[in-house]
Amino acid sequence: MSQVLSPRFAFNPTHPFKPSVSATQRELIDLVRSKLDAGEYRLHPTTCPCGAEKNDALLSEIDRYGLPFKSVLCLSCGTVRIDPYLDEASLGDFYTHTYRRMYGMDLEEGTYDSYFASQRSYAEKILATVADELPEGGWVCEVGCGGGGALKTIQDRGFHVAGCDYDTTVMELGKQNGVANLFYGSIDAIGNAMPEVKFDLIYLHHVFEHLTDPVAFLNQCRNFLNPNGQILVIVPDIYHIDEIGHPAAVGNLLMYLHLAHKYNFSIEGVQRLASRAGYCAEKVVPDAELETPWSKSPELWVKLCLAAATGENTTSEPVGTRYLKYLKRTESLYGMGLCKGQIANKLETLTSPDRLWHKVKRVFAR
Repeated sequence: MSQVLSPRFAFNPTHPFKPSVSATQRELIDLVRSKLDAGEYRLHPTTCPCGAEKNDALLSEIDRYGLPFKSVLCLSCGTVRIDPYLDEASLGDFYTHTYRRMYGMDLEEGTYDSYFASQRSYAEKILATVADELPEGGWVCEVGCGGGGALKTIQDRGFHVAGCDYDTTVMELGKQNGVANLFYGSIDAIGNAMPEVKFDLIYLHHVFEHLTDPVAFLNQCRNFLNPNGQILVIVPDIYHIDEIGHPAAVGNLLMYLHLAHKYNFSIEGVQRLASRAGYCAEKVVPDAELETPWSKSPELWVKLCLAAATGENTTSEPVGTRYLKYLKRTESLYGMGLCKGQIANKLETLTSPDRLWHKVKRVFAR
């Protein structure tokens, strides 16, 4: 393995990296660290889901919260993963008791409408991308549906819907808002409750990167898809962070390395792991005019269809070196404030009196 991408990605126990977070988030970050130190959270080695022989480049020894998790880049396909990673029991405890609050995603009273609105916005974008390929009145499934706001929009368009999630609180809100067929757990929970249903579309909106074993998941989905059905995967795209992102994240790879995201995929990585499960995978480009809360962040949209024959991809050319060069170049430009997105943000600030005034106020408030 190589050295970390730059010194700021190194783990320093004497002077640990401390992110700018709320007091509640800080307490939960410290709780995770204490569980790691005590051995209560156990780690095990990982391999890249592309199936290539292990050949990785070390990028970072910390995640964006300063937790000691190493991120490595597969030099075969360009996918970044945490290695080693939490075992299943540790991961279950993290998602059940810590995840949403540590990430500042707790829903407070009075914020439900905006939460459901954000879900509805990405449903509109998904429908604009794939609706022409769906049969009238077809079945649509969302894995990791949260409150089901997206499914409600799709349901209102005349499709049958079902969703699964592990957050019972927000799913109950979805049921109260008329969303049909919401189930606790994995996609198996839907299959157990509705064994006769086959889906024309299964989609995962910023969920695929959380999966422990994406190849096993895709194999599992074969039991739930119609022969002409498809899977739509939407994940963060770390290979365009120099161009687009929220101001703190433009060019800043560290913002994308965090415990909940086991993977940061390249398009080749998704294609190769999909091939292992018997799918062909194609990058799709959604309508940029349809805005969602994620529109200002780089996203990779990939459509998967069942392939005529299973097996490995015919091309095995290593592409990870090219991606590693991109990340090294982006890190250098980020340090100088010269990423495309950083320059664009500065120009926008200069041409916007309101943004310039807020920036001046922040400077003098320090």
